[in-house]
Amino acid sequence: MDFTQTLRDHGLKSTPQRTALLAEIYKAGHIDIEKLHQNILFSIKIPLGTLYRAVSELSVAGILNTISINGQKTIYEITKGHHGHFVCDLCGKIDDIIYDSDSVLKNSQLPKDYKIKALALTLHGICQRCG
Repeated sequence: MDFTQTLRDHGLKSTPQRTALLAEIYKAGHIDIEKLHQNILFSIKIPLGTLYRAVSELSVAGILNTISINGQKTIYEITKGHHGHFVCDLCGKIDDIIYDSDSVLKNSQLPKDYKIKALALTLHGICQRCG
């Protein structure tokens, strides 16, 4: 994946720190900030506060997607096509799941005059390995 071009396409300057950060998130698939900081220290020295700011900036730009786990933990991933997530309640593993968003929206029974701005699907359960 060409992170230099991705950054430019989103109006951000490509720096060695940003490209290393995106490469690490891409490699991990889904990662929390603490694990990201631990992993990234092998290639670049970056204070945790700076990492938080960088991840926030990349999220606002639309390069990163955030996944909130029970409102307690935030997981980051490279933004890709529309998909949801399955979170194992035992081991914490996160898998991408594909679903038909049109079907979900069509079958939702919203009160009159409600307008949906975003759709995020996170399923919780027990993965095959833990089950």
